[in-house]
Amino acid sequence: MPAEPFEPSLVRVVVTDDNPVVRAGLAALLGARPGLSVVAEAANGDEALAAVRHHRPDLVLLDVRMPRTDGLTALPALACLAPVLMLTYSAEPGTVREARRLGARGYLVHGEFTTDELVFAVRRMKDGQGTCTASARDVWLSPAPPSGPAVSDSPTGSSGSNEVPSQMQPVIRSPTPDAPDTIEVMDVPAPDPSATSGPAPVGPAPAGPASADPNPTDPNPTVPNSTGPVPSAGASGFSALVAEAEAAPVDGWDFSWFEGRATEERPSWGYARAMGERMGRASAALDVQTGGGEVLDSVPVLPRLVAATEAWPPNVARATARLGPRGVVVVAAGQDDPLPFADGAFDLVVSRHPVRAHWAEAARVLRPGGTYFSQEVGPASAFEVVEYFLGPQPERVRKARDPRAARRAAEAAGLDVVDLRSERLRMEFHDVGAVVHFLRKVVWMVPGFTVERYRDRLRELHEDIRRDGPFVAHSSRFLIEARRPGGR
Repeated sequence: MPAEPFEPSLVRVVVTDDNPVVRAGLAALLGARPGLSVVAEAANGDEALAAVRHHRPDLVLLDVRMPRTDGLTALPALACLAPVLMLTYSAEPGTVREARRLGARGYLVHGEFTTDELVFAVRRMKDGQGTCTASARDVWLSPAPPSGPAVSDSPTGSSGSNEVPSQMQPVIRSPTPDAPDTIEVMDVPAPDPSATSGPAPVGPAPAGPASADPNPTDPNPTVPNSTGPVPSAGASGFSALVAEAEAAPVDGWDFSWFEGRATEERPSWGYARAMGERMGRASAALDVQTGGGEVLDSVPVLPRLVAATEAWPPNVARATARLGPRGVVVVAAGQDDPLPFADGAFDLVVSRHPVRAHWAEAARVLRPGGTYFSQEVGPASAFEVVEYFLGPQPERVRKARDPRAARRAAEAAGLDVVDLRSERLRMEFHDVGAVVHFLRKVVWMVPGFTVERYRDRLRELHEDIRRDGPFVAHSSRFLIEARRPGGR
């Protein structure tokens, strides 16, 4: 192999393996190569965490089975501090899948690579590319395995070489091209746990071929203001509009079907822009309940360390595919689970439309002086739609998700609220099909909604729209920013 025309930039590595012979051999092998430096060795997950916090390496090589704290147990915390490349004898699909779910960037199985291939893999990680060996490849690339979603995809980037060694399979997935700003025109409110007189639990639709997304974190495109009439399918008959809406897929969080059928104003504060500005000043950031990662991906420049959590498996896979190429670690975490990160790990925590804000956990993972920044769904959001079908709702339901309650909860968790503002925003549905699609997609608005169950009411709404123009509702949003005391 010809000599490299330049000295590669230094890659600082922590080697983690409970076998001292393997550990010493890896350290000697890597340390002898130009541009590679083993800054520490560790015999278990606890030692690896201590070494990573002390040395801040560019890469962690991590075994799976180790005493005290094994590799998979330590992986979520390690992956928030440095890229992790699994290096192990275990090729079981469940282990490969779990490593990917917990944030690993690549997976190498002993016996399936040469010395040069290992060095190649380490340098790819520095260049922003993950690698896995042949026996792990199919599981690693699987988008949604039955036992849990794929979570951490390997980022893309330029390796500086056109060679791909024979046994090494580069894990490269091109990022999904961003949709035009005007594609996704409906902004969806989060489910209200106390809404209506017995709402369905947040989660996939209980029946039917398609399921709705329980995490209503959706893209934040620029939506045209409704200053004039929007072209509508209103000229079509009731049956045709309803049939079209019933046939449209509702899985995922794509709102392009609403184009020309429904619009919604955006809050004046511009959450995505404001969040991006704060990301530009942060060194370590966490996006809680990221959805498909669309809003986080809109940030032009991300901090060196970024993690994201998401609960719904299809969204986890989408976020991984979208954010992995940018070096973001995506971790599957339930809505009510503790955040799988160390105390004080981040100086910025953000969340757009969380189902529930867990203030104590946000405060715990924030560093002193760190910021929590979030846009949430406010009280009685889109209740014109809800009450059209369900009738007047109790006052306690209408007042749920009050921003003043959010302030009290933040302060109870020890945070100082520095900004709190709210707005109500006009929504317009230009034909009955848009309402049907909305209620099929956002299943918690009218629990148990079906066209057959509400056909008479839908027909009345169709006639109202044809006679009077768009059906108008109002979404509710509030912005809250809080800081953890301390720091500079």
